[in-house]
Amino acid sequence: MENFDDFEKKSYQEGVEIKYGFADYFSYFSKMFIFFVKITFVMTQEIFEKIFYGTKVKNIHGQLALVTGGANGLGRATSFRLAQEGCNVIIVDINEEEAIRTAAAISERYGVKTKAYKVDVSNFDAFQELKQNISRDFDGQTIDILINNAGILSAISLNEGQHTQIQKVIDVNLTSHFWSVRTFLQDMIDKKRGHIVGIASMGAKVSFPLAISYCATKSGLDGFYRALQDELCVEDHDEYIKLTCVYPSFINTRKELTDILDQMEGVGPRMSPSYVANEIVEAIKKEKISLVLPLSAWLLLVSNFLTPKAMKLAKVQWVPVKRLKKKD
Repeated sequence: MENFDDFEKKSYQEGVEIKYGFADYFSYFSKMFIFFVKITFVMTQEIFEKIFYGTKVKNIHGQLALVTGGANGLGRATSFRLAQEGCNVIIVDINEEEAIRTAAAISERYGVKTKAYKVDVSNFDAFQELKQNISRDFDGQTIDILINNAGILSAISLNEGQHTQIQKVIDVNLTSHFWSVRTFLQDMIDKKRGHIVGIASMGAKVSFPLAISYCATKSGLDGFYRALQDELCVEDHDEYIKLTCVYPSFINTRKELTDILDQMEGVGPRMSPSYVANEIVEAIKKEKISLVLPLSAWLLLVSNFLTPKAMKLAKVQWVPVKRLKKKD
């Protein structure tokens, strides 16, 4: 493929129009039919293996895990759960003090090796520096499990706040995944082992009001991990590099966020960080491609697909009561 910069400099030229005849359409549908038969065979084989052989559970004891946004909330709970499995854990967070405290608590409880690093995940160079520091502090060991958890929930509409706030949400919630994966993936490929987890959100599948930048970035993550899965498959790395994209609903984390949720009507019970963390680690061990939490959230997905108008009306109930009163 030609250089991207050279491509942009070229003048636009209209593509040549192709007229398709009966033979072309017949060839196309024949290929699609063969493709469908192949897919059906693979699906049947996969279902058969799960029914008669069960789901394989891999051992992650002794592996090196890195968790972004690992100082608090879901990241902290996931770090503890990984340590419980015997993983050595790296805590990456913008809050260095909390990261150090979390790392120390994990090491004391489980006796695994831990280390905290202050990193701005929106900065590519910061990840490059982090990689060098990890290699130095862990005797050349590379990352086995990468948990991309760091994120910002910005509860503002499109026309509120500063444009810099929107850019920050995009950089932390979406762009950081590009930088972290680009930094650590090659090492996983070289040693033919690795697992990458992206924490998306139900907001990637079912948008909700007053969080347009958040929902847009989480939808971007959905596309990112799907495309990355395809890329690994094309390059024959998918047998040993595994991906899991997580779509959690509301989690009981920061008080500022739970206060907002308390103002929203029709929101079900919030999940605890420890529950979600346990499900994430189990998904890693079972090599699940996607994880929707809680299980009842599938009803939202189905409803959003089958009855979009009704869901649109339901979402109005999710707007914090104070915001509605302020509007009036």
